[in-house]
Formats: sequence, C-alpha cells, structure tokens
Amino acid sequence: MKGILLNNWRLKLVAVLVSLGLWLYIYQEHNPRFSINHRVSVRYVNQEKSLHIKNAPESIVVEFKGSPDQIQNIDPGKMWAEADLAGLDAGRHTVPVRVVHGTRLEVVDKKLNISLTLERLNSIERTLTVLPVGSLPIDKRLGTVRPSRDVVTFYGFENTLNKVSEAAVSLYLTDQSKSFSLRLPVEARDKFGNVVPGVTAEPEEITVDVAVNNANTRIVPVNLNFSRGLDPSRVVAEHAPVTVTLFGKDTALSSISFVGTEMIDAARCVPGAEFEVNLQLPRSVFSADDTVTITCKEPRTVSRLFTVNLELVNVPQGMDASIEKTKFEVIITGDAVDLDQLKLEQIRAALNLSKFKNEGRHSVKPELSVRGARGDLELEYDESPITVTLKKK
Repeated sequence: MKGILLNNWRLKLVAVLVSLGLWLYIYQEHNPRFSINHRVSVRYVNQEKSLHIKNAPESIVVEFKGSPDQIQNIDPGKMWAEADLAGLDAGRHTVPVRVVHGTRLEVVDKKLNISLTLERLNSIERTLTVLPVGSLPIDKRLGTVRPSRDVVTFYGFENTLNKVSEAAVSLYLTDQSKSFSLRLPVEARDKFGNVVPGVTAEPEEITVDVAVNNANTRIVPVNLNFSRGLDPSRVVAEHAPVTVTLFGKDTALSSISFVGTEMIDAARCVPGAEFEVNLQLPRSVFSADDTVTITCKEPRTVSRLFTVNLELVNVPQGMDASIEKTKFEVIITGDAVDLDQLKLEQIRAALNLSKFKNEGRHSVKPELSVRGARGDLELEYDESPITVTLKKK
C-alpha cells in the first residue's frame, strides 16, 4: 500500500495542487468578493465624566469585503465603530477602534485608530432635591422619601456650571398606591427651576425609595353658609353630599367637627333652582368631594295675617291728632319662604295728614307698604277711611 502511494509521488502531488488551484479559480468565479467603503458613526465608551472629548471624529470610513449579497444587505443602523476610553487621562491620544457590524463582512483594516484630545472639566457639588410631581390617591399620604445619594457632582465648563443651583430628580406620584422604589435621572437646574444643558452628573441616576401610607380618615357633616344669616332649612330642599370623608393626619383631623361651604348668596336659591358650591376644606386635609349640590325648595304660596301699629304721619304743625283704632290688620299672600323671612317691622300702615290744616274730624284712607320684601307679595286690607281728630295744642 505504501508503495502505491509513494510511486510517482511527485506527479501525484502536482495533480493535487493543480486540482486545488482549479477549484479555487472556479469558486472565485462563481463566488466573487468585493470591497466597499462605508461611513459608520463612532461611539465613545467608558469615558470619565470629568473629561471632555475634543477634536474627535463623529464618524469614520471603514473598508468592508464580502460577497455581493452581503454587501447589498448592509444595515447602517447596525454598524458602528467603538472607541474605548477607559483609563485615559487628559491629553492627546491615539485610540484603537473596534468595528461592530453584526454581519459576515470582513473588515479589511484590522488596526483602525482615531486621534482625539481629552480635556479636564470643572466640577461642582450640589445637594439633591426630590421634586414630587402629581399626587397620590386621595386615601394615601406620602411617607419617608429616601434618595440613595444626598449630593451630586456635576462636570462641565465653568460658565455653564455657574448656572447650576441644585440637583433634582422628578418623582411621579400619580397612581402610586403602595411603597415603591424608582431609579430616576438626575437633572441640573438653575435658580428658576429650568434644566441646565451641557453638564454631566455623577451619578447620572439616583435610586429613590418612597414610603406610601394609608391616610387617616374622619367623616364630618357639611354645613351650608348662606348670606344674611339665612337658615338653610327654609330654602333648601336637599343638598348632596350631606357628609364628607376627610383624609389627613390625626393631628389635623381631630379638631374638625364639620366642613362648611363658601358663602352662598341667598338670592341664588330661587324656588326649584339647583347649583353647586365649593367646600372650604381646612388646611392639610383632603376629600374626594370638593363641591356640594344644592336643590332649592319649590314655591309654596301661603297667606298670613299680620297686625301692625297704625302710624300718623305729616301731622299739621301745632296740632294733636288722635284715632280710636291704633291697630291695623293686613293679610299678606306670597311664597312661604319669603313670608318666613318677613319681619313685622318691615310692614308699615300709615295715615297721611299732610292735606289737612284745620281742626275737626277728618276721614283718611290708610296707606300700606312692605320694605325690603323678597318676591312678589299681595296685600289685602280694609281700605275704608279711618276717622282722625285734629285739635290745636
């Protein structure tokens, strides 16, 4: 067997080499490889936050080699060059780059480098402020808020750092019903609360642990406050809600026995009207209800008898006037609510003696008026003349 393999071995070796060369030629004819130059972005990683990159390219041109199908299917979004800045200090540097392309393409130049300058930045420290945004559900209250860091370092140019007044994270509370922990980005803010661009925070994110507690509750009645000291029961048919549930700290709730409304103009409560008024909640407490709906009573017409003193007015000078009847009766008809508020001193019955100058007995018709009455009132009384006697003093 050995003799067969070694017999004319030179000729056999030449035949194998010729066959291999022929196969490579045919393979390359059917599977040609081409080169293409493609511009890719440069990503700088592991940069120290106290350093600023200067005079560095944003992109470089990379030569790729591959088959026509591979070149045709290049996805620019999945290709970039990565420059690792770990361990570099301020100064001028030549940094090797690694081309990331995620394909079977071949990078022709395996030793790509870029030149850049690293410049030392200024730094300041600022106390961290946690800024609540939104509000918790009405039956919850905010407990202890603990950020993982109290102080944040900012890096940047001096003129920009001088604008930074505080480090802040925005803590969104809406829909948070139980204690939670969030990792939040740190922002540099100026004295007006605006974000300052162009600075870098160390750390860039802060973990904030937030305690959410159940709020204490107290149910209290709603008191309606009408102007003019009007008793609500006279004009209000109903109001809703009648009671409200208050949420807050025990120290705030313990002293509250009721919740009043804003001052209600009595003129608004016309018969059959319905309207809303605001609740006046004490400080440091909350309620799911902030308004009360008031429904006014429907009109109810009634008649009532009033007895008033009969007055003598415009008595002639130097005369005494007398009458036998000093009391006068009047029936007033109107809305029950209006009559409930009508006071006796608002009703005036008078005998006007201005046209009489001589002594004797005179017949005078009574004059009746109601001062400051609400609504339309009908007056019914005896209009017969009343005898008045005038005598000289």
